[in-house]
Amino acid sequence: MLAGGALAYTLVVSNRGGSTLTNIAVTDIMPPGLTWVSTSVTRPVTSNPTYADNFATSGSWSNSSGTAAWSALVWSEVDNGGVGATTGNLRKENDLTGDLSAHFRQGSAINNAISRVVGDLSTASAVTLTLDHQCVSLENDVVEVQIRPNGSAGWTTLASHANCDDGNFVADTYPLTSGQWGSATEIRFIVTNAFSASNDDFYVDNVQFAVTARTQTATTGTAPPALYTIADLNAGESATIVVNTTVDTPLLATDELYNIATARSGNEVARADVTDCVRCFDYGDDPASFEGAGTNPARARVSSRRDYIADTFQSGGYTGNTGNTDWTGTT
Repeated sequence: MLAGGALAYTLVVSNRGGSTLTNIAVTDIMPPGLTWVSTSVTRPVTSNPTYADNFATSGSWSNSSGTAAWSALVWSEVDNGGVGATTGNLRKENDLTGDLSAHFRQGSAINNAISRVVGDLSTASAVTLTLDHQCVSLENDVVEVQIRPNGSAGWTTLASHANCDDGNFVADTYPLTSGQWGSATEIRFIVTNAFSASNDDFYVDNVQFAVTARTQTATTGTAPPALYTIADLNAGESATIVVNTTVDTPLLATDELYNIATARSGNEVARADVTDCVRCFDYGDDPASFEGAGTNPARARVSSRRDYIADTFQSGGYTGNTGNTDWTGTT
């Protein structure tokens, strides 16, 4: 390393315990001879996105009314009466309250369905599905609410609606269990027993997935010594802090830069240190750049490897060898 060059310290703070750590203060008393440039932080943050559809877009199966966008832009439709939000057995049209909803109409056949991929929820710690539904004169006619974590998994039925006649919309809540969400979480409403009567109807509205997730999020830290305070780290989680510096020109401090960083959460303390050398060699460094492999080492740093050949003549013959490297000749 040369004066004027860049030097970055990467600090990885990990929670190896079994409980959550909070308010983890990371400090670094930067050694003399360095000028701070920037501090970048990547740490896990709890987010609560919602993926929702209130079916308010007229004439199309596309709509997104949550804080996060669905992976699929539109609902996929299987409809033997014709595909499209304004035709066939499954349509988006006004319900009994005059509000746009997904409508399973009279004549809906087995396997008529709408489905939609929510997105990658694999990092979520909790997912809750809520929706509103209304049955109108359903007898043996059946509509099921189903979920699956990805396209290759089987469907799990959350609810089966039959023999129901609701005077108003009913609010449903489904706290999903682990394994029901995943990398391509998908929801489906499907007819599993055909609508037989002329006045059978089923409406769906206000579909929402409320998600709690931990995601690695980037932000900026501050100048040493107080680099950043990590709000929390769950068991097994890590945060990374990178401190970018430049070596002063001229370098007035010692050639060896000793840096020590500390992470503290309550009574829990962890420290790490490193020594970097300016214009000095590790064994085999290039004498021009002070890095890489070379053949002409000069002054070594304190921690460099040192080989020596020696004979203190303490053995009975002329075969003494008391160094850490062997002599070429045996006597």
